[in-house]
Amino acid sequence: MTATDQPARSVAETELVAVAPVPHNRFPAIDGLRAIAALAVVVYHVTTTYNLETLHYDTWQWTQRLGNFGVSTFFLISGFLLYRPYVAALFEDRKGPALIPFWGRRFLRIYPAYWVAVTVAAYGIAVIRISNFQIFYTTYGLLQNYRAGLTLNGLGVEWTLVIEVSFYLALPLIAYLFRVVTPANASRGVKLAVQLAGLAGLYLLAMVVRVWRLWGLKTATLADLRGGSWFPIHQVGQWLVGYLDWFALGMLLAVGSAWVIGGGRIPMLGRALARYPAASWLLSLACFWVALQLNTPESIYASVTRTQDFGIAFLYGLVAFFLIFPLVFGDQSVGRIRRFLQTPVMVYLGLISYGIYLWHNIWVKQLKVWVHDGTIGANIWIWFAIVLAFALLSATASYYLVERPAIRWSHRRWPGSSSPAAGAKPTDDAPPDAPDNPPDAAPATTGASA
Repeated sequence: MTATDQPARSVAETELVAVAPVPHNRFPAIDGLRAIAALAVVVYHVTTTYNLETLHYDTWQWTQRLGNFGVSTFFLISGFLLYRPYVAALFEDRKGPALIPFWGRRFLRIYPAYWVAVTVAAYGIAVIRISNFQIFYTTYGLLQNYRAGLTLNGLGVEWTLVIEVSFYLALPLIAYLFRVVTPANASRGVKLAVQLAGLAGLYLLAMVVRVWRLWGLKTATLADLRGGSWFPIHQVGQWLVGYLDWFALGMLLAVGSAWVIGGGRIPMLGRALARYPAASWLLSLACFWVALQLNTPESIYASVTRTQDFGIAFLYGLVAFFLIFPLVFGDQSVGRIRRFLQTPVMVYLGLISYGIYLWHNIWVKQLKVWVHDGTIGANIWIWFAIVLAFALLSATASYYLVERPAIRWSHRRWPGSSSPAAGAKPTDDAPPDAPDNPPDAAPATTGASA
């Protein structure tokens, strides 16, 4: 049949083809987004500290929500990248990542760099205090969220790492549960249905816990907050279950990506957002704007209502979801924003983003010391410059002296633990949430994961 003999397509069929996502196994723009998330958290902590130290409570109040933006983005990226190998293996009827290598690599990716940062902060420049053995093992073990009154103990950012580590522990078990309840010899369609139902269950569980925490749980007393007891129920909002909705949204992107790679289609709206990424980012921006209007307080000391508290968690999940969506689906070489996120500078910042996250608040704390003793004045731009410069230097040293050696050792310790179908050796330059088995690993110089 010649080209002229091809049957004519209807307008609807042509439009479906035009907006179909481009299947791919690599997501190079994710590194750049990780960098933006880390820098957003830096801005949040610097402006918050500036407001507190100078009593200018109204300075850039909208930046008080950048912390939520950064954390939600990190959690969704983790849910996407780390769950994708499991669901891809399920769709392809093969085994998923091995349990011990997965946990071992996650441990080595998080703890060594964290231990160095905490040790320097506590015993080097002494900007944090570890007063007794209970605080010591709670802090070094990343157990703060599960001890009464210790959630913010240490660097001040560990509460998110506690949740991240909890997700690492739970993910293989969640994947196993979803696999067990999938009927034997199920079709891809049935497997997809089980995945969607399971993720809906995780999302709903987080919603129920959040509603219960806000409207059903009694307010904690000072004794509750200072007791140091294990698993205080009033801190359930800082446990993994309190953020499962954000991780579930990232895992939903993983399911969709694996489904498309196998020849499936996502809904037409998703195909349109993949084809026109600006639309997805506008949706993300709209959710961010609504969140600001809903619950940006007049002062950092002002309390938000329970409805506002619920709204911020719900909306920032959507902010991150629509932000990441075009970086998962669609032609990754199309669009200025996608290309910007893949520039060498953004990829490098994404590569060292874990170090930026660990170290920036250490320098914020040191900054307060310098302000109090008169070393520097109350100029927010100078504060930004100092914190960013020191954070980048510390993060670079952390990556090359601690993180990358730990990554390489983990690959030597557990060789061949990547997916048999991947056909690629895992990159040594892996971000904290990079999967063990990137389906199409990027060269080590790019730092791109999966």
